[in-house]
Amino acid sequence: MIKYSAALCVLSAALSLTGCKKGDLLSNPNASNRATPTLVLSNLTANMASADEKPFAGAHRTNQYLVSNTSYYWGTNFYNWTNSNHRYDIMRYATKLEEEAKRQYGETANVYMGLAKFFRAYSGIWLSQRVGDIPFSQAGDPNNLTPKYDSQKDLYAAALKLLEEANGIFDDLIAKKVISPNNLLDAKGDIFKLTNAQWQKVINAFRLRILISLSNRADDTPDLAVKQKLNEILTNQTKNPLLDGNMDNMVYRSNQSFNPYSPFFYRPYSYGVNISKTLLDITTSTKDPRTYIFATPAPAQYNRQGGKAISDFTAYVGASTNETQAVLFAQTDTDGGSTAGDKSAYSYINDRRYFRAQDGSGTEHYILFSYAEMCFNIAEALHRQWATGNAEEWYMKGVQASLQLYDLEQGSKVTVGDRLGRSLGTSPLTSMAF
Repeated sequence: MIKYSAALCVLSAALSLTGCKKGDLLSNPNASNRATPTLVLSNLTANMASADEKPFAGAHRTNQYLVSNTSYYWGTNFYNWTNSNHRYDIMRYATKLEEEAKRQYGETANVYMGLAKFFRAYSGIWLSQRVGDIPFSQAGDPNNLTPKYDSQKDLYAAALKLLEEANGIFDDLIAKKVISPNNLLDAKGDIFKLTNAQWQKVINAFRLRILISLSNRADDTPDLAVKQKLNEILTNQTKNPLLDGNMDNMVYRSNQSFNPYSPFFYRPYSYGVNISKTLLDITTSTKDPRTYIFATPAPAQYNRQGGKAISDFTAYVGASTNETQAVLFAQTDTDGGSTAGDKSAYSYINDRRYFRAQDGSGTEHYILFSYAEMCFNIAEALHRQWATGNAEEWYMKGVQASLQLYDLEQGSKVTVGDRLGRSLGTSPLTSMAF
């Protein structure tokens, strides 16, 4: 019995010594560190759609498109910034995508390597536009836990270089017929379901977005060659193809099963938010028909007290961010079944368009890159005489592309609803001059 106890003591001592052994205590030996490029791409494309930037989310209050009149359901109107470090996930997975692409295809350039460069640039620009200098050139290396900070200027230079290389990869693969421009790049991994050619166009549209965003620094940063790079893209669209229409838009689409349209769950409390004065002052003064699409007329303007027609742009009134929530909420009808007595001075979100279906049918989806935006960027560049072309023509192309997203055309009619989704009548589109 004594010998048995002694043996247990020796065993316990041995276990305690080995339990203190130094080494990698974080890695799971049962987990694989490998993944297919398709799986990594699925993660990347899904996470490009930031929850805070989806329709009627926090960013729309920050940008003063919406004004919350009750914090309980729609939050406050303060600039309550949180953090941006979660967007480093895109950079981390971009590094993983390149790693897996090389593991599967070798060092030969392929579409996944091109996309890895795009996502790395996208992540870096997104972060730097919000916080300035960030770790970039050394970021994403799991063996380097203290990567150096890059200046914003160096980051922009590096991101533009990555995008130029990404475009070159696609250009070379398509020219050599390694890939077909009209085939889907990755039917399972890419939630946007873009073709090889469309991905190349998105990459170049992003290059234009970055370059035009630097317009105020184009003259004092000659080493970035902002004007020259933009001119090269516009004057050689064979090598640098651009979006050709709304069919090339990068769109995050909703569905009822997995990612329902984001504002749907707020439907019972649609009274809690108003369209902003910042937005409606612009659209009503220019008689923009999109006013009828995203806003309701203010109840105090069209009901018995106001008596204005629902087609009257002055019936659409935005709430000011200078008003307190208590003042705004005091005018709001919180009765979920009727708006007959609603005397609110301000417009609501158009329930008929945005709250009627979880799959987002009948409304525009979350667009990350659009033909309309690209047209405006080109118009801006031409207006600044960075390239030769008709700025007004490109501007009008952008306007028309945006209107098409809402199915607006001269002579058609738009059904105007109240905040509960009931029809107030139709408004003819007779003011469209384009």
